[in-house]
Amino acid sequence: DSLIRELLDYAQPDESLVPIHFGPVVTETLEKFVSQGKLQKERLVTNISAQLPSILISKRKLEQVLINLLSNALDASGMMSQVSITAFTSNHQVVLEISDQGEGISESDLAHIFDPFFTTKPPGKGRGLGLFVSHQIINDARGLIEVESTLGKGSIFRILLPAVEHASNEI
Repeated sequence: DSLIRELLDYAQPDESLVPIHFGPVVTETLEKFVSQGKLQKERLVTNISAQLPSILISKRKLEQVLINLLSNALDASGMMSQVSITAFTSNHQVVLEISDQGEGISESDLAHIFDPFFTTKPPGKGRGLGLFVSHQIINDARGLIEVESTLGKGSIFRILLPAVEHASNEI
């Protein structure tokens, strides 16, 4: 059921794209995780710039990406490890970094993490669609998603999306 739901969520037609404020969407998503007990506040370190420009993406789809990346970071981290979320502007782009203190991702696995149905999680824990769908959503928004990982130290997933004043010139 959850596999079908995730595919349908991705395939659902976009509502009309309007500029959205990135910071509040990130904050709302984090608050949902805390209120639902999926994340303890003491495990979360945030540094979200108050001066982020708007971006052009479906709010629902951005939330889906954030949920996927945050869930993966929490799964990768130990029970007491921190997860950091940083958002800032660089070169006319809004940049979001989600970093964990988990095991890291092997070089051989890094080449496949955005492939559909690829997972390193135990059976029943992961379906291998979260990163695939997130990658497609960010690509559709003319953005980029990338990862840096060091075995034994953790991973940083980075989303780069064009600021709205620059995104609108390309549409």
